[in-house]
Amino acid sequence: MTNSAKDLRICIVDGDPICRELYKQYLYNMRFFKIDLFKDGQECIKMLDKKIPDLVFVDHQLASSDCLENLKRIKRINPDIYIVFISEPGDIDLAIHALKLGAFDYIVKGEKEEEMIHNVVRRILEVMKVFSRKVSF
Repeated sequence: MTNSAKDLRICIVDGDPICRELYKQYLYNMRFFKIDLFKDGQECIKMLDKKIPDLVFVDHQLASSDCLENLKRIKRINPDIYIVFISEPGDIDLAIHALKLGAFDYIVKGEKEEEMIHNVVRRILEVMKVFSRKVSF
């Protein structure tokens, strides 16, 4: 998919425009600039015909069943896409269900979102490196 960390293509799917922009800024601060923002999973899935992201952040509040269904659709389109589920503190059961459906990890919304996003992206880059996707840091 990508040859360097700077080329990592990332999608953020969140119904809240403030959260979308905030997460985008966190990723910009990490020097990632190929970021697409979507207000819902359907928009993101339509885009997958044109360009395949390496990583998708999906907010749980897009209606839990739709969100989980979109996760399954994305994984069917390309199982190599890393999906990170973003949940509220009380929605751990939903996040665990997302992991069972193929999400790489989940982030709990709150005070340490930037740190959690940073950590999960770094772990994904390490996994990509191990699996010979030739990612250079």
